[in-house]
Amino acid sequence: MHATLRRWGFLRPRNFNERIDRIVLKTQWHYMFRGLSWRQILYVLLRYYLTGERMSFLDEELAGLKAASSQNFLMNIATRDDAGLVIGATSLLDQFIALGLIIRFPVEITRSSYERIFGPNAPLGAFSAKITVAHALGMVFGDMWNDLTNLRKIRNVYAHEIMPPPLTQGHLAQRCRALKLKIDLSPDILAACATPERQRVAESTFSLVLHLLVLIQRAVAERKCYSAHSDEINSEMRSLIDEMNKKSENAPSK
Repeated sequence: MHATLRRWGFLRPRNFNERIDRIVLKTQWHYMFRGLSWRQILYVLLRYYLTGERMSFLDEELAGLKAASSQNFLMNIATRDDAGLVIGATSLLDQFIALGLIIRFPVEITRSSYERIFGPNAPLGAFSAKITVAHALGMVFGDMWNDLTNLRKIRNVYAHEIMPPPLTQGHLAQRCRALKLKIDLSPDILAACATPERQRVAESTFSLVLHLLVLIQRAVAERKCYSAHSDEINSEMRSLIDEMNKKSENAPSK
């Protein structure tokens, strides 16, 4: 009982492990529920406590990414150094693209199947693989493709070189200037970015996040609509096919 109260913050943690448990719990709560309305939160909690049923993996991921697109989270990325800014930004985009892809899968994706598809050594584990498939499916197009490609190449420098240059120098600065997507950022985020190159990375990233979030929410709405009316849609399709077959049978032969 005392451990639970400490984990929820009603009592002070006694040791390092309890502090970690408290941080993990608060983080899970933040990512699971920040993107949901109060009605959705109450529904999830009642469903869990009455039936033991948790949110689906897709619902959890979508709620988490909605929370990750908040100003506080974006400000946290903007205040990091060049490597932290680029890697944090591309990691966020990596997760958004992965979620956009699994919504288009016809089967239900669980956490274990997600790891088999998008894990480090999985077929779609690489950022470049996700971008390529997303482009083929029409999720990524135009300036989105340009910016994701440039951000990926900037990320590779910070991920693989021992002493990478700052964003303000050489080919990295050129790639930052090649980013096309822009969005109005808050003065605090602009001040945290400090240099024009960092601002371009932040503007492009946050613009991509909003683009992908809109596409994902649209895909979710379409999926829910199809799921709710699948029997009716399938019945209409069968009726249309039968009608076409009858016309084909009755058509005079040449």
